[in-house]
Amino acid sequence: MQSPVSQRTAAIVAGVLAVAVVGGAAFAQVERGDRPGRPLLRAYMQGLQQCGLSQEQQDKVKTIIEGSKTAMRSVADQLKADRANLKVALDATQPDPTAVGTAMLKLRADRHAVKDQLKKTNDAVLAVLNPDQKARFEGYLDGLRILRGRRADRAAAPRS
Repeated sequence: MQSPVSQRTAAIVAGVLAVAVVGGAAFAQVERGDRPGRPLLRAYMQGLQQCGLSQEQQDKVKTIIEGSKTAMRSVADQLKADRANLKVALDATQPDPTAVGTAMLKLRADRHAVKDQLKKTNDAVLAVLNPDQKARFEGYLDGLRILRGRRADRAAAPRS
């Protein structure tokens, strides 16, 4: 019997290999006009396909993802609007420090809202998976983070 650490390491290695083979294609297909988040959703779904989900699990995951899309669209629209407001505040002839600071704080709150929504969706998806599928999928996600240049511990570290 393998220790939990070696099982986790094996899952990460398997995830990195799966990402290198399958996920690389998802990142290679990114088009400039593609909607933001679309390539990551595609890679996320490909990772779920690697887990061997039953039809019932696939239906549950699809329902979770579809339900999350509406919430993510509203958060993304707010982020886009607040980003535009920040640009306007910065591009003013005499930028008002209060307006710029307020716009930056709104943008930061929007980014936190996006992260919270993504975590909520991911937690709901993980609840559908059995322990073996969960280990494979988390290994796949760790592989994505490595390929994207972020270590898993850095992504979890609080920003100052």
